[in-house]
Amino acid sequence: MVEFINSSTADDLKDYFKEDNIFHNVNKEMSVNLDGGLSFLGSPLAYALFSDKTSASHVQALIDCGAKLDDLEPQLLEYYGPDMDDHTQVSYNPFEEASADKVEVITRAVAERDQWINRKYSDAEIYDLITSDNSSSISDYFGRHDPNEEITWEYPEKNLRYVGSICGLAAFDEKVNVYLGFVQILDKGGDPNVLCRVENIDNPENIDVLTVTELCQSVDKISRALEYGGIPTQHLLGDVLYGIKDRPVNELRDIAQVFRSEVQISPEQLREDLHRHSEASNNLRLVLPLELKLVTDHPEIFEAHHMHGMANPQAVTEMLLMGHDPGVVNEDGQSLMLSSLLNGKFEIFDVLQRFGVESGAEGERPMDLVVKHFDCVREAHVPCSGDFEDWQRCERAIAHLVQNSEDPTADLASYLKIGRFPDAHEVAQLIDRGAVMSDEAQRKYMSPETYAVGDEKEKVQQALNRQQRDVILAEVGEVYTPPTMRRKM
Repeated sequence: MVEFINSSTADDLKDYFKEDNIFHNVNKEMSVNLDGGLSFLGSPLAYALFSDKTSASHVQALIDCGAKLDDLEPQLLEYYGPDMDDHTQVSYNPFEEASADKVEVITRAVAERDQWINRKYSDAEIYDLITSDNSSSISDYFGRHDPNEEITWEYPEKNLRYVGSICGLAAFDEKVNVYLGFVQILDKGGDPNVLCRVENIDNPENIDVLTVTELCQSVDKISRALEYGGIPTQHLLGDVLYGIKDRPVNELRDIAQVFRSEVQISPEQLREDLHRHSEASNNLRLVLPLELKLVTDHPEIFEAHHMHGMANPQAVTEMLLMGHDPGVVNEDGQSLMLSSLLNGKFEIFDVLQRFGVESGAEGERPMDLVVKHFDCVREAHVPCSGDFEDWQRCERAIAHLVQNSEDPTADLASYLKIGRFPDAHEVAQLIDRGAVMSDEAQRKYMSPETYAVGDEKEKVQQALNRQQRDVILAEVGEVYTPPTMRRKM
């Protein structure tokens, strides 16, 4: 390589190290034994600067080929002693000791490189940078430039225009990685409390003005913004945090539809769907500790209605201990107890019961609340619509109350009030748990006028027969085995 560099013209070097030749690397380090007992270790550019057999045109050619301008001082080792093991390092500074024309070329190249590196990026370049996942480049750029400078970026597919700080764009854009992008920008002075705006492209008067923290599109980003001094607000709780938290339900539904669908989708679309599902699940996992931290550290921003959005039972417990009203209703007019049951937040339902929260009117049980709501849902259901989401939520709530009933007789009486005839499986479960079904209720259920078909009636009759047998066995002194234990055995 040394002989080639010494004997080549500048054009020969450019042809040899051209970009499309992957086998000729202009930055590959080389080791050369020189005259006078010296050994050289460095890049081809470092050698061209050192050698008196090359000219400034050689140096320029190597720079044009992409030679790196860092670490240009080569290792020059002078060996001495019979075994050549001992050596001393000889210093060589190319910026001072190379020929004047070479120094001029390399000095100009370094200045141009520094000017290019230190230049202010365009909005498009900044967007490409922050979405690149290249943490070192992001950190390096914002170590020299203000991450709070204004940027404008449009999302035509969403009909949205963002105008605000670069830090805010990193919070708002889902393509910006939390740790590789957003945290790097915060670490370089990004202000999580600066105001930014998101406007409708077609109607700029339709505008939201939010802080960087409120713009965060994931729970993880919110947590990081708070760590860097972001101030939580009621808007963050209501419209941002709980909106993010509710996404996993929709994402799970969407991904389930993808796998059930016979329509073929591209691998890219499938990867995107799986990524969204993963992000949504991650949001749900991270929101639990964040809720508790916000409640304990910033209780002043919470109001009673926020309990409807909470997923962490410990956070609800703290809210109740602070004196917030558990009777507050949500925008659908549902009590906290009913909404917790319908949304599958059974641990929060348990917290409400431990605090003695009333279900509703005097004597009304949680089962009464769900049954009344179920009647309304079935009344409003559009046949053949295929939308059974509310229906299924009621069924899950009833199943939970049945499986965890502490007063099966009372819960059975409440369940039998359902407008359309109750599910035989739930009735049988309550009977097996010890519920007493009145004679009137039995006659009504078994009558020909009911909605129950033969198999459903038979299922309930079998449960009643098991119950009667257990009573008889107990009366004659047989060892009584509770039905639940018997089934387990």
